[in-house]
Amino acid sequence: MSRPVPELEVTALTRRFGGVTALDAVNLTFTTGEVTCLVGPNGSGKSTLVDCVTGVTRPTSGSVRLRGADLGRTSQRARVRAGLRRTFQAVHTFAGLTVLEHMLIAQQETDGVRWLAQVVRSPGLRRAEKTATEKAMPVLELVGLAGRAGDQASALSYGQQKLLGLAIALAGEPNVLCLDEPLAGVSPRLTDVLVGVLGEVRRRGVTLLVVEHDIDFVADISDQVVVLAEGQVVAAGPPSVLSDDVVFATLSGTTR
Repeated sequence: MSRPVPELEVTALTRRFGGVTALDAVNLTFTTGEVTCLVGPNGSGKSTLVDCVTGVTRPTSGSVRLRGADLGRTSQRARVRAGLRRTFQAVHTFAGLTVLEHMLIAQQETDGVRWLAQVVRSPGLRRAEKTATEKAMPVLELVGLAGRAGDQASALSYGQQKLLGLAIALAGEPNVLCLDEPLAGVSPRLTDVLVGVLGEVRRRGVTLLVVEHDIDFVADISDQVVVLAEGQVVAAGPPSVLSDDVVFATLSGTTR
């Protein structure tokens, strides 16, 4: 019997910036519906790996495959349409737009409405907006922001804006979702909300790739932990690898 195709796979992934090797021939497999957490010291290559996977940065060599298809020089937009989405460390919102309007914008890439229809406010556009709103509200409910749908996004707290960023990524119904330091700057209360959200997302079969420094959080949510140092994989396996002495030495000074 043939082995199932991994949801996401990187092979010999290498990224150099001048004389600096940020990723050095990294090989990883991400199983459908599982949570993989990337941990390691600052500068170990975690965010660079996510950037290469999502098309923000092109690898120097190696490959990224999504459900067996080589993404090669595929654009970020094409990867989004293929079901690959991400969040960023920093929070970005559009001035003057509401929480719900951010959610509607997030769905434009996949709603099938052409630019001319948007200009003339065609019936097709109005139907698409209605459908997008119906999809957006349950996602906002999931992250606890349904009651703020009509508020300007800039009025949210920093932690709530990060939850909005997660909701925006989920609005596109991704198969693979990459989260870059979702806990950074988030209060303990919102951390609990995030844990619950990720648990529900995982139950829906979404494959999660999470960059995070909070080791307690990593141990709680992950199926696989990948430890990076100087662009190389030091260890990979279940959360129990975090108790390994070599891993502990690698992470010392970077965790709470």
